Amino acid sequence: MPRQIMVFSHPNHEIALWAGIRALRPVIVFLTDGGGEDRMSQSRRGLAPLVDAGLVHFLAHPEAAFYAALLRCDVPYLRSVADQVAAIAGSADPDEIYCDSVEFYNPVHDLSLPIVRAAFPATGARVFEVPLMHQTSAAGERCEVLRAPEALTPLALWRDLSHAEAQSKAQNFLSHYSILVEHLGPAAVERAIRHGSREQVIPARISLPAPVPGQVIRYEWRGELLKQRGEVDEIIQYRRHFAPIFDALTWAGATQGLAAA
Repeated sequence: MPRQIMVFSHPNHEIALWAGIRALRPVIVFLTDGGGEDRMSQSRRGLAPLVDAGLVHFLAHPEAAFYAALLRCDVPYLRSVADQVAAIAGSADPDEIYCDSVEFYNPVHDLSLPIVRAAFPATGARVFEVPLMHQTSAAGERCEVLRAPEALTPLALWRDLSHAEAQSKAQNFLSHYSILVEHLGPAAVERAIRHGSREQVIPARISLPAPVPGQVIRYEWRGELLKQRGEVDEIIQYRRHFAPIFDALTWAGATQGLAAA
């Protein structure tokens, strides 16, 4: 079993650590289907050598099931997802665990960290959050990609890609990840390619992460907008839904880890 495990809420998030993945050859676990088979298929193509080696696992939970679990604060369901992740790791004691960063852009992304904490309660591994996308407090709807907010940058660890690695990463991104490219739009894709030449992670937070200066809880105001349009009946809120789930998964996992020790 490789000494690194990466747990992403959605397929395609692996592009953030493309060079690191090829160097480390970790076990990769995708928690949801990302909305459908097409997105999983694109990750299978982008990660073909690791897929062939049996290192990539698609749990394929419907993305909608995670949203529903957040709305009803369904800790047992998410605990069962954490158990699936733990089962994939088996008796292996990884040195490093990577997961999506809590960024308040998409609440499903933010579930990756508490699920990891619940899956590995007694681990001595170093745990890292992988920045994907967060909305800034600048005027308009501006999002930053593949970078933590400025307030967290002093904590960041970096992997500098060679020119050849950066070119290969950009080509892979544009060739295999059309769904992600379309979602981001031209400006964000350009930033993603530029930022992709330096891969960034931050040490994972143990207590409930909160927005830092310059960072917005996007999914709340976006949900409110959709509710006003009549497109959704309920919205996911940070304090009402995410915070209790984070605490339940994280601290229950910590208690379980202490009991096991």
